[in-house]
Amino acid sequence: QSVVINSRTLLEPVALKEGIPIDQFEGNWIAGQKLGTEILELQYNSEDGDQALAIVAAITSSYLADFEAEAEVRPKVIVEYEALADSLSEQIAAKSAEIADLTKELRGNVASPALTAALQDRAALNASYQQVQLQIAGANVFIQQANTPVLVTQPFLLKEPVGPLPARRAIFGVLAGLALAAAFVFIALRIAAGRV
Repeated sequence: QSVVINSRTLLEPVALKEGIPIDQFEGNWIAGQKLGTEILELQYNSEDGDQALAIVAAITSSYLADFEAEAEVRPKVIVEYEALADSLSEQIAAKSAEIADLTKELRGNVASPALTAALQDRAALNASYQQVQLQIAGANVFIQQANTPVLVTQPFLLKEPVGPLPARRAIFGVLAGLALAAAFVFIALRIAAGRV
């Protein structure tokens, strides 16, 4: 899903709508799986907070809509199981009709080998039908769990800007300056010590 959320198929329509060239859009777009979880994080960096919020909301909406559209299409495995269940149901009905005919013919007499065989066949068909129904239920649960994303948090603006951060840069600048000054003092002392 990390690949899907970063695909141009998903991003380009939003970039076009916002009037942002796709390369620039992708440069400001950060999305992927949160480490150690199944959560996808989406982020768009922009000087315009409203635009960033609108972009994240639009992509989230589009991503979820794609899943809803897929969920409406019956997966092939379930369609095949349902076709098999229908076929078994028809065979059970036909076997039940055959048993009814054999029972009428016997008119309460001792059961015939043909009736016994038909009853065994129907029991086997019923067991197969029940097994297929269990497979359909299991597949439905698995597909629902695997393919249904849930929106955990509504899109929001960060309290602090992503960048530039002048205060942080100033602190790093001061620290780098102090380290450089200390290095010059150390070198100067070594040179002075070497002359004495």
